[in-house]
Amino acid sequence: MGKRTSLVDLKTAGVITLDADDVTGDAFISAGSVKLEADQLHIYLSGGTVKYLIEATDGQNGEISLKKTGSLNSFDLDNGNNINVKGGTISGEDESPYEKVVRSNDSIKEVKIVPDNGYRIKQVTINGQEVFVEDKIAEDGNIVLEKFTNMQEDKHIEVEFEKIPTKIIVQYKDAYTKESIKEDKIVDGFVNDQYTELRVEMEGYIPANPEPENSTGTMTEDIITITYWYTKQFKITTDVKEHEETDSEGNEVSVKGGEISGEDEAPYEIVARGETSTKEIVMKPADGYRIKGVTINGEEIEIKDLVKEDKILELPFFENIGEDKHIVVEYEKIPAKVIVHYLLQGTGPEYGNEAVILADDETIVGTVNGKYITTPNMDIEGYILIKDEKGEYIIPENAIGTFAEEDQHIYYYYTKAPLELIVHHYLEGTEDKLDEDEYYYYEEGDHYKVNPSQEVLKSYELTRVVGDEEKDITKNEEVIYYYKIKKYEIITKVEIPEGREEKGGSISGEGLTPYETVDYGKTSIEDIIITPDTGYRLKQIRLVSTSEEGNKQESIIYGENLTENAEITYKNNLDGSVILTKFENMTEDKEVIVVFEPDVGKLIVHHYIENTTEKISEDQVIVDLVGTKVETEPVKVGEYVVVEEPEPRDGVITKDVQEKIYYYQIQYKITTDVVEHDEKYKDGTVVKNVKGGSITNEDAYAHEYVLKNRNSQDIIEIVPDKDYEIVNITINGKVYDFKDAIKTNDKITLNENGNVKIEKEFFTNMQEDKHIEVEFRKKTKVYIQYLEKDTQKVLYKTEDGKDYEEITGYEGQGFETSRKIIAYYKFVEPYITVDTNENIETDNEQYLNGTMYADEITVTYWYEKIPSGIVERHIEINEKGETKELESKEIEGFVSENVTTLRKELEGYISVDGPENSEKNIILVSKDETSKTVTLKQDEVLEVWYYYEKQFKITTQVKAHEEIINGEKVKVDGGTISKEFITDENGNKVEVVYEEVLNRGDSKKEIVIKPDDGYRIKSVTINSEEKSLENFKIAEDGSITLTPENGYFKDVQEDKHIEVEFEKIPAKVIVQYKDAYTKESIKTDKVLEGFVNDKYNEDRIDIEGYIPAEPEPVNSKGTMTKETVTVIYWYTKQFKITTDVKEHKETDSQGNVLSIKGGEISGEDENPFEVVIRGETSTKEIVMKPVDGYRIKGVTINDAEIEIKSMLKEDKTITLPFFKDMQEDKHIVVEYEKIPAKVIIKYLEEGTEKPVSEEDVKEGYINDKYTSEEKEIEYYEFVKEKYPSNSKGSMTEEEITVKYYYKKLLFNMKVDKEIDKIVLNGQNVEVTDKNKAKLEIKYKDLNETKLEISYKIKVTNTEKIEGIAIIEEMIPQGFEFVEEALASWKEKDGKYTLTTEVINPGETKEYKITLRWVPEETNKGEKINTAKITNTINIPNYEETTLEDNEDIAIIEIKLEKTIADIINDIKESNEFAEYIQKKKMVLTRGEDDYNYDYDYGNEDDYTYIGETLEEVIITPESNNNETSGGNDEWEIIAPPDSGTIDPEPTEPESTSTEDDTVTENNNGDQNSDEKSIPLSTAEKKAVNSLLIQLEKLKNIDRTKYTIEKQNYCRSTARTSKDGVLQLCQLFFSSDNLTEIDRIATIWHEMYHIDHKHYGKLEMTILEKTIVLNPPPYIEKILNERLDIMYGKYIMTPETREADFKQELIIDRYGTIEYYKNELETHKAERENFPEVSHYYENERTWLEWTYEQLLIIATEQSSNK
Repeated sequence: MGKRTSLVDLKTAGVITLDADDVTGDAFISAGSVKLEADQLHIYLSGGTVKYLIEATDGQNGEISLKKTGSLNSFDLDNGNNINVKGGTISGEDESPYEKVVRSNDSIKEVKIVPDNGYRIKQVTINGQEVFVEDKIAEDGNIVLEKFTNMQEDKHIEVEFEKIPTKIIVQYKDAYTKESIKEDKIVDGFVNDQYTELRVEMEGYIPANPEPENSTGTMTEDIITITYWYTKQFKITTDVKEHEETDSEGNEVSVKGGEISGEDEAPYEIVARGETSTKEIVMKPADGYRIKGVTINGEEIEIKDLVKEDKILELPFFENIGEDKHIVVEYEKIPAKVIVHYLLQGTGPEYGNEAVILADDETIVGTVNGKYITTPNMDIEGYILIKDEKGEYIIPENAIGTFAEEDQHIYYYYTKAPLELIVHHYLEGTEDKLDEDEYYYYEEGDHYKVNPSQEVLKSYELTRVVGDEEKDITKNEEVIYYYKIKKYEIITKVEIPEGREEKGGSISGEGLTPYETVDYGKTSIEDIIITPDTGYRLKQIRLVSTSEEGNKQESIIYGENLTENAEITYKNNLDGSVILTKFENMTEDKEVIVVFEPDVGKLIVHHYIENTTEKISEDQVIVDLVGTKVETEPVKVGEYVVVEEPEPRDGVITKDVQEKIYYYQIQYKITTDVVEHDEKYKDGTVVKNVKGGSITNEDAYAHEYVLKNRNSQDIIEIVPDKDYEIVNITINGKVYDFKDAIKTNDKITLNENGNVKIEKEFFTNMQEDKHIEVEFRKKTKVYIQYLEKDTQKVLYKTEDGKDYEEITGYEGQGFETSRKIIAYYKFVEPYITVDTNENIETDNEQYLNGTMYADEITVTYWYEKIPSGIVERHIEINEKGETKELESKEIEGFVSENVTTLRKELEGYISVDGPENSEKNIILVSKDETSKTVTLKQDEVLEVWYYYEKQFKITTQVKAHEEIINGEKVKVDGGTISKEFITDENGNKVEVVYEEVLNRGDSKKEIVIKPDDGYRIKSVTINSEEKSLENFKIAEDGSITLTPENGYFKDVQEDKHIEVEFEKIPAKVIVQYKDAYTKESIKTDKVLEGFVNDKYNEDRIDIEGYIPAEPEPVNSKGTMTKETVTVIYWYTKQFKITTDVKEHKETDSQGNVLSIKGGEISGEDENPFEVVIRGETSTKEIVMKPVDGYRIKGVTINDAEIEIKSMLKEDKTITLPFFKDMQEDKHIVVEYEKIPAKVIIKYLEEGTEKPVSEEDVKEGYINDKYTSEEKEIEYYEFVKEKYPSNSKGSMTEEEITVKYYYKKLLFNMKVDKEIDKIVLNGQNVEVTDKNKAKLEIKYKDLNETKLEISYKIKVTNTEKIEGIAIIEEMIPQGFEFVEEALASWKEKDGKYTLTTEVINPGETKEYKITLRWVPEETNKGEKINTAKITNTINIPNYEETTLEDNEDIAIIEIKLEKTIADIINDIKESNEFAEYIQKKKMVLTRGEDDYNYDYDYGNEDDYTYIGETLEEVIITPESNNNETSGGNDEWEIIAPPDSGTIDPEPTEPESTSTEDDTVTENNNGDQNSDEKSIPLSTAEKKAVNSLLIQLEKLKNIDRTKYTIEKQNYCRSTARTSKDGVLQLCQLFFSSDNLTEIDRIATIWHEMYHIDHKHYGKLEMTILEKTIVLNPPPYIEKILNERLDIMYGKYIMTPETREADFKQELIIDRYGTIEYYKNELETHKAERENFPEVSHYYENERTWLEWTYEQLLIIATEQSSNK
């Protein structure tokens, strides 16, 4: 980006120079001219134009931004116009002309050329011709031209200047080494150019000192040198060296194995020269790895002392650093070891005792976290690996695992090998297992006994047993149980009740025995439909289940006493029939018994509240047979009791609907109780929980039950104990003033003993429970004395002469006392005393109040006599004559002095006259006097008494209540109460106090409380205390009158305010809506709540489904009364038929939950679809039709599901039949469901269809989209070529099966054997051919020869599954193992085996063996060393893909150089040797079963003679084994099927049993002791059984008749033993030449022998002289082909081949004539039945047939000669 320069500044700046960092490029270019255009700045140079783009123009501040597009460091800019630069001056440049010179004269003026500062003269031209002026340039750069002489023409001198070029050198040097660290920078420019050369950043360096002073300035003609000094920085970098490892898939991968600080940072740290590093460098191996080595700058360092216990290494810091440091760490896997032990069960470290070692330990070496696999040693003679209770081998948990740092020990435990008994449980005619095989193990001679599987017998029956179920075991045994599935019967019948002949209906399958047979555990198929006849109905369905033991269990499916959770249920059909659900999981015989009964009638029992049709319980509907007697009973609901029963209660069922009504009323209870209290005595004693009396039934749950609106009927007596009284009675928590009530209520009385009696009908019109509580208290007294202090003189006595007053009350009651007025006495301290200190309230002068104790107390008032004066007393008196001093004062004066006293104005009091008093010194003031003047007397006290009487007001009031009248709230009284009014001076009526009553006086006026019409008294309160209306006598008109006679108001001691509140009398209208047919309510009663005199008008309402049955009732409108009004509307029922589709929830593809119908039904949008009058038949058709992809799930009519199976049409629709005799609404609801669909995703093995993973099931519905995909299955790979075409799509009604095919990941181990090293007599022999080597040994050096041959065995995992191989080294005869090479090999019975480590796919492991040659003369010829993989192990237990590469050989051919001299020398040393040299060939004749000869022809390959060749041929018979003598050509005899049928030395056979599995494993020794049957592998069994099944189909043979064994040591493919057992030889299984049909023909051949009894003991006769057969040409051809097969890959010498050919034709023995005839007969039959066989097999049987023909001739001739 260019420098921003103001346009304003440009006008005056003249020259603008951009800094070097404003533009790119290294060179300065001086501009010739500059022109500013619209969008570009053009700088014109002599070499062209360089463009600067204007990036932005700001019109306000005049700034431009230039972006360089050329390469220019500076330019001149002047006002934005084109400019010319001179660079200097010349004399006269501004004059024209400068000088005029006359022709031929000389010029006079000096022409001086002066360059500007920074410029120099570039050239000078005169009249266009350049002139040389360099020698004329002065030191200051000026030139003075020579004057022109003899001027003959005009002279035009033109000079051109140029800027003086110069340069700057910028140097970058190391301050420590003083050397340049970067190439000098040369900056070219011109004198006076400004320059700035900033320090540049140098990678790996930092500035060493401040900037040089000349880093900026002006260029001069002298070169300027700028030097920047730097200090070196060194980098510390780190890295992890990767190494190669093989992953689980056999791929070579690069692995680090750990980490190091900073490995991802470049650099990790920078340190200045001579400083110390500061960042830690930590090396941390990954799990399972360790540090292998560390290098710093390529040199390995010692790390032993640096590595910590956690394997982490921290490097020390680098000090005085002087170079880069590059640290590289390399990690390696930690080596690890697994040791495998083979121990006797119960011994060793795990059992805490000494181990009994059965085989040498095996050590497996690997690396930490690497996988290892161990295998048990199955070749420990006499021992087997222990097994668990399931018969499975117990493999240690750590048999397969991961190497760890510590040595791991794996223990395989063994026990003595037992004899095995296998028990199979098969489905009859198959080998399908019904239960797991049972494995039992015994010692020889143990007795065993086995039984069929009880678990299988639950669902299957035993059909037969193959094998011995019980015996003493001497060999491995097998027992097979065959079963067939159990079947159960379903029987149906109609049971006719006793006394009736008609069945009344039918049931599916009656009369059939059975109706259906069902396999064990399966579900029945046949429908069971029960159909009543006309006039009958279904009464009962019974199910009788019969177990196999004959036990019967009965359940009721329909009818009374239903069995809960019965195994089947039923559905009602529209035609009145019933269909039963299916029997599931059948395990018993089933009998369905149905009973029908005649039709029924109905009786309805109602339970109503008295005088209403309000139900207290649902109606009881009794449905029974017509004519049946029924009993009805009331119900128990809460506190309701029956008040009226129907007459009669019982009835008889008829066809008509009958009704019985029970009326009920709620009953309330009256309860009683005594309130207990605590009694206090004045000495502080408290007696707890005192009752003090009793009340009737106080401890009972209820004293009495009273019906609502009724009166109580039982008497209640309240009796106090002695010395106790009733103090309180409460009813429902409110105090009942029983003393007042007694005055007005004759239903409660109080006798002289204080007992209260509550009479019957005390409680009237009961509307609630009543609870009466009574409280008793002990009677007690308070005595009051008035005494003179000091003298104890009694100053007051009662009228009856007592010295005290007494207050009678009860414990806990309050009492009040006050001082009396005693003439001439005044109150004196202590004023008042009492004989207790508790519960006392006093002011110590006027009164004392308190609470009574259970015992009596005394209160004493104290006085003293007044000496003289006047006492003024103001005394209150009441209507009882009781007095009380209100005020008093003493007035002292002088004798004859007049003293005036004044009456007081006391509020609430009036002045009254006092009672007469005879005391002369007491002056009574009359009520009319307001004052009294008294004259004082000598020694006499005069008292002036003013009397007053308290006056109480009686006031009355009606409490108004709110009512809404004409829509507005209005205050209404609703009645009146007595009041008193006066007329004021204005004539207005003014209410005044109703009555004033003197203290303790009685009222004189009665108070009448009267409600208005339609109102009643709601409440009465006196002084804010609500009084129970029960205490008042209410007149018929609802009024109450209060008078002194009935207790209101007597002995008044306070103001009385009577307030009454009225309320409207509530009233009710009940509107009922009833069915004219059933008399039942069809709608809840409508209850109109109102008040008396309210108007009502209740019109008939429309009730859906009903029409009016009769005219309106007369009382449908009117006025409400106190009695409930009942209005009844009668209706006739109309039944609706409605339809609907029940929606269900579905989730759409966006996850939204939708409500879906899935189909339609007639009338679903009509409400109703049809209306039908009771008893009529519907007329509109109802059709249900699902939409595409849906089906009818179910149909309900009035919520009852109906059977739809029989109604479904092919198009999945249903049309309902019409409804007859309609007696109810019909609501038909159909529910649709998506037709379920299923996609089964199978993962199958290609070719076998065997599942390789659990199938996935995608359940959905028709038309749902589905997708599927292959999945990863361990040890399998997906077959892409068979990708299913239906892997995705839409679900259909038919189940979709998607098949993904897999093939097993291949597993194969290949072995390669090669010669690695040959050491002969200490010298290495060059190995040119890794597979075959020839060695020549001089016979004479035989005994001193030392020959060792090392072989390399390579085991390669050629496929995709890791595994282990077990290698067997087949040492050629004449060699032995070198002991040092035996470390990893095991030896048993002369065989050496090795178990490889785990070999990953594609990986090759190498193993070495070294063999030592045994120096013997016969130890020569080709020595074939074979390495063979005898077994492999992999986790999925797969077979190898091929066995052809499981064996490889390496051949050592040893030749002895033997001369005639050597032979002669041998003869001299041993005469015995010569006896074996014969001059003619020894001929061997082969018998029928005698092939164990080895032919030694003295092959020239065995010996190399010097001079001549020996002619002798030696034929040596050998023992019965498969090995050949050294130097012989090996060949194999392909034997005919019958070649082993004769046993030269038969032994007695052991007993065998015939088994259904024709393929058996029999150890019977019908040959010699070596020829015993061996077990067939699972694969062999499967193969043979497959052949037998085909044979059974082809030839209809019964394969169960034959016992088949396997023999390893017979030379033929098959044979028949002397006791008729078909024996298959090893060749039968191993021959690659036999086809499937060849093998079938072979088995059939032997079966023919067995069927025709062609077996038994065969005698062989030796010929005196051998016979050589003469074959025809076709036999010669066959014989040669046979020899070709025998030799295989080996090339035989012509001599050997000829000898073998002849040997085949030599006969030295023969059998019986019958034997050969049997053979020829059998071959003929075989050929007829199996004409098409392989070429190989055809040759074999042709050869045999010709041979048997020749032998038959020989046997016949020999027999006739005898």
